[in-house]
Amino acid sequence: MGAEEVENTQTGKMPVLRVICDMEKEMSENEMAMRLVMRQEGEFWNAYLAKIDTMDDSILLGSIRMSAVDHMPELRTTFMGLMREMLSEFLGSMADCEVEWDEVKPAPEHERTGNA
Repeated sequence: MGAEEVENTQTGKMPVLRVICDMEKEMSENEMAMRLVMRQEGEFWNAYLAKIDTMDDSILLGSIRMSAVDHMPELRTTFMGLMREMLSEFLGSMADCEVEWDEVKPAPEHERTGNA
């Protein structure tokens, strides 16, 4: 997975995660669609699980110090891959869910700012 596959406030890109569960109640596409968000916030680069159109009620998945990834692009890529894999495994293990990653899409305009 390349760095361009995960949303970053500098690039404005994000992958969309779709969770398809074997459940009696049908869920709309909006209820199943989420995204992995990577944001630089102060001294940390944080990974969040968020709704498609908002960061409201987002869940912090993990953090790494910016000083660790600033000068080591391979560590940045590894961290993003770890967050993506962890999400896939965790959500996939719940209620017989299948996890799919859609193509990378632009982040909402209001989130394309610099450091938080």
